[in-house]
Amino acid sequence: MEPQLKPEGTVERRRSYQRAWHNAAYAKNPEKFKYRSRNRRRLHAVDINARRRKLAAQKRIEGLVQSAEEARRKLGREPQTLDEWFPTQSDFSEWAQVARAIGVSRTTMLDWRKGAHLAVRGHRRRLYELTRLACFADASNWKPREAHARKIGEIAAVPLLEEFVVRCGLASREIRGIRLCQIQDSGIRFDGGRFIRFGEKWEEVSQASLNDWLDRAKPTDLLFFSRKPVDRGLKASGAWISRVLHASGVKMHERRAARLRHFAGDFARLGAGKRFLDHLRRVHGLSESGARENVESLQKRRAHIREGALSQVEPKDAYDLLFPTRNKGGRPPMKRKVLLEAKKLHAAGKSWNEIARALLPDEFTANQARARERIRKGAKYYANVR
Repeated sequence: MEPQLKPEGTVERRRSYQRAWHNAAYAKNPEKFKYRSRNRRRLHAVDINARRRKLAAQKRIEGLVQSAEEARRKLGREPQTLDEWFPTQSDFSEWAQVARAIGVSRTTMLDWRKGAHLAVRGHRRRLYELTRLACFADASNWKPREAHARKIGEIAAVPLLEEFVVRCGLASREIRGIRLCQIQDSGIRFDGGRFIRFGEKWEEVSQASLNDWLDRAKPTDLLFFSRKPVDRGLKASGAWISRVLHASGVKMHERRAARLRHFAGDFARLGAGKRFLDHLRRVHGLSESGARENVESLQKRRAHIREGALSQVEPKDAYDLLFPTRNKGGRPPMKRKVLLEAKKLHAAGKSWNEIARALLPDEFTANQARARERIRKGAKYYANVR
């Protein structure tokens, strides 16, 4: 088919002529045009792909913008939840992209949408920056309002929590449930009828520590509230209480409860008879089996110390006497230059026996296998952490 004569006039007529000429030339020799197309694709593939990706992205963005406008018009109000917000935005096409922008997994994002658990403070700030939803507005300017309670307040909680656990023997569940309405002029009254007086003696709590915490944290209902996210109406977590106790020096051994320190002090004061057993059941609310288990455990520990030594110490020091810290000892860690030298020698083809003999001569003489394994594992660990 021969192309028509070249038309004169408008741009549309010239373009129609070009299409007609191209179609006629392609029909006459299609292999020639296919070769040219493949060759152009081979030479300019990067530019072609980039241009196609750009056009596809523009088309996708236009589609998202149009869909977002339709969703906002259909909703007829401002979105209030994540599921309402997602169709009204044009920045993300999938929930996985939102999760990556916040820095969480898709499973966590799904849990937030279903309400399985709440987002923590840092994630709530990021969610507010992306969505501007009113439900996350409390996290937008938390620093000037909550930094006092989150940072300084945790330091103030150290002596108060230590007194509750060591001097009064309260469990974590009892500490988490203390409310301001239970605080009276002379002490704190608990639901079971127990009353802890203010003072500096055993079974008493310091009013100065309590006032310091109240002034710094400013609780409204619960004495110890949630720290992450900050919520004065939600109980503090047991992990936070354990972390604060550990920071105050209340360290336990053999995975025992922290208030065993108080039980050890009562054991030193009251002895191992019926008086101590009744104290555990009546004051601390332990069951009969739980009370007897604690009594037997403390009696076994007393058998390993000198007779009469327990009655000569203060109640707060009784636990350290009954449960002395084990000497962990062990060999000192190898220096960095030793591990570097071991890696170089092993890369040069030396065996671990030869390396241990050269770098750890004393340990190699005492036990060849142990020295070899120590330097091998040390070099391997150092290579992994690098």
